[in-house]
Amino acid sequence: MCYHLFIQYQEMYVMDPDKMSPTQYFVQKIIEGYPVEPLAEIPLGPSLSDLLNTALGQRDISVAAAAELSGINRTSLYKIMDGMVQPQRNTLLRLALTLEMDFEQCQQLLKAGSAAQLTSSRLRDRIIMVGLLNREPLDEISRTLDEQGFINLYAKV
Repeated sequence: MCYHLFIQYQEMYVMDPDKMSPTQYFVQKIIEGYPVEPLAEIPLGPSLSDLLNTALGQRDISVAAAAELSGINRTSLYKIMDGMVQPQRNTLLRLALTLEMDFEQCQQLLKAGSAAQLTSSRLRDRIIMVGLLNREPLDEISRTLDEQGFINLYAKV
């Protein structure tokens, strides 16, 4: 029975390698019985540091200025960029808004920071998405969240 289910699973999940995520690629290789390539060879997205450095350069803003504008301790931001600290989701959202990232860039930043991406299934996220898409200032979005009874973007959660 278990072997039969595995064969069905195997047949269901044969995918085009060019359309696979790194996790799907890894699972597919295991299913096919091939030796799994080292993870370093599996294509990964841009790092959190890369995304932040690119955004800082595009906006011609220093790390110190970005930290001040987003309400983040400058030392903490340097540690985030060096990969020494795992940022909270609100911290990443504040950075995305401060650096005037578009929706897709914000989603990439959240993913690179191992935080949940914005989704329309959560009302709090929808408020943030509308603010992001309308290029509203960080303080205005945070105030709207407060007014609607949600945790604002400056909360440490």
